[in-house]
Amino acid sequence: MQITDHADQKSAYEISEIPGGVDRELERLRSQALLSWAREERHLRWFGLRDGMSVLDVGSGPGFVSGQLLDMLPNGSVTALEVDPVMVERAEKYLAGRTGERLRLVQGSLMNSGLPPASYDFAYARLIFQHLPDPVAAAREIKHLLKPGGKLVIMDIDDRLHLFDPEDPPEVQAISNRFIEEHKQKGGDRNIGRKLLRILRDAGFVDVSLDLIGVHSDEYGIDTMAPVAGDDAYRALLEEGKITQEELELMVAADKRAHEPDAISMYVIFTACGTKLE
Repeated sequence: MQITDHADQKSAYEISEIPGGVDRELERLRSQALLSWAREERHLRWFGLRDGMSVLDVGSGPGFVSGQLLDMLPNGSVTALEVDPVMVERAEKYLAGRTGERLRLVQGSLMNSGLPPASYDFAYARLIFQHLPDPVAAAREIKHLLKPGGKLVIMDIDDRLHLFDPEDPPEVQAISNRFIEEHKQKGGDRNIGRKLLRILRDAGFVDVSLDLIGVHSDEYGIDTMAPVAGDDAYRALLEEGKITQEELELMVAADKRAHEPDAISMYVIFTACGTKLE
């Protein structure tokens, strides 16, 4: 789910750099895509997505969401845009037999996609904008690809609204904050959710609106929401010099506490919608 927002700028997310390996990360993305899809679908319909529409899936990754959109719109079409060749290859396997008139896989960056302007009724950008160095420019480019009256829905997170009970100790929070800062230095923003309405307005969209989806471990299960990272992921961070042995042990202990029977985890998904006027 990587997007280049300028010719010389990459997103803050690259699957090849994720500790623990590509396969583990893809499994996490699959679980994430399916976890709250029923509610996402409901919100997409509320924002105006209808069968028969042409949809642009922005930063489509390994194709999990594209597949859900195809099932949701039996008479619609989906263009899945993804710059990372590893992701595109995985999407081709995952969506094998579904490409054709209703599904097109396109490898390319959003800012230089080669897609025809004013071609799509609806665009969905799911968990993408948190990785973009220039989210307003990205939203403007999506607007360029939409038909007049077309809509863009951005779904993303805000780390400040990810709640844990019991809370992580200060030492573990400090480690998390360090990774958030590293993401920021790459051009990302893990607190993008609160800014989505402004991004849409600054990009020239009208009739902007916002809604929220709450995801709670008592409903979905803590193991589904936050699978145990595993020793491999922590060891990879250690080998890369991003954490110390002491920090590894702190993180493993915190992971175990987060999966005890009485533990609670909750986060909020922001869904923002804007309309292209002309």
